[in-house]
Amino acid sequence: MSRRVKTVYVGVFTLICLSLIVGLFLWIGLSHFFEEYKTYATYFDESVKGLQKDAVINYRGVPVGRVGRIGIAPDGRLIEVLLHLKPDLVVDEDVVVRLREQGITGLRFLEIDRAPEDAEKLSPVITFSPPYPVIRSYPSEFALLKRSLETLYSRIESLNIEGLVSQWSALAKELRSAVSEEEFGEMIRSLRIFSENLSSISENLKVVANRERLEDYADEIEALLKESRLALTTTTQKARSLDVASLNQAIRETRDLVVNTQKTLEALQVMLTSVLEDLRMSVEQLSLTVEDLRAEPSRILLVPRKSDPFESTNKGHKK
Repeated sequence: MSRRVKTVYVGVFTLICLSLIVGLFLWIGLSHFFEEYKTYATYFDESVKGLQKDAVINYRGVPVGRVGRIGIAPDGRLIEVLLHLKPDLVVDEDVVVRLREQGITGLRFLEIDRAPEDAEKLSPVITFSPPYPVIRSYPSEFALLKRSLETLYSRIESLNIEGLVSQWSALAKELRSAVSEEEFGEMIRSLRIFSENLSSISENLKVVANRERLEDYADEIEALLKESRLALTTTTQKARSLDVASLNQAIRETRDLVVNTQKTLEALQVMLTSVLEDLRMSVEQLSLTVEDLRAEPSRILLVPRKSDPFESTNKGHKK
């Protein structure tokens, strides 16, 4: 009799434990049905791999909702994500939704933040009637980095390096045809002789101490002046014999080429600045992840418990 009673107690205890376990799972699974939230929709024009249903949605780091559903948009091109947000969250045209990386686990979550200045240009265009109010999406950091690199590559391809080299080569040929090597060398030699004569005159004047000695050097000075005059005349004749129109045309082409090159370099500088800024943000995010893992190495194997943004509103009703 005593043994039969113990068996009954064990059976009752087992049923109670099973009931508690089943009730716990039901409570966890059905708790979402008693949450009070507002549903919004957002649409991404990039991969949402790593984003899961019930993933937490943060507003500047504060949990304000969770992902309700992930699917294909009616146009068959964009990715539709339904957002279940707290009713007290103010949603207007000045906020956007971005995909964020959750450490190095590959999981992703959504971040709501104030819209950047270029949000209107980078948000995907919606060509259908959405079932819920829409919050604009903004490209993730990796999508922006990829887009910047692609734009930079296309700009470099559009530079036409071969064309620039050809223009410089043609310009050099025109300059060589306008001034021959012999004429240019003769001009340089004439200018050198003229400069040497002036230096000699200056040195002689420094040596002269009085008027009498100056008269002694008169003949020498006159000869030097004749040589200098001859060199100057030769230089002037060579300069007049140049093709002025060709030189002016070459100068104009040089100026235009320099201006175009400068504009291209300025555009590349702006593009490189944008790419470096995206790289800096990615490096900062990676550094924060490394610091977190250094402080808590167990996070590599253990997934942290998701914070429930609806803990304070579980007593409400689903809208």
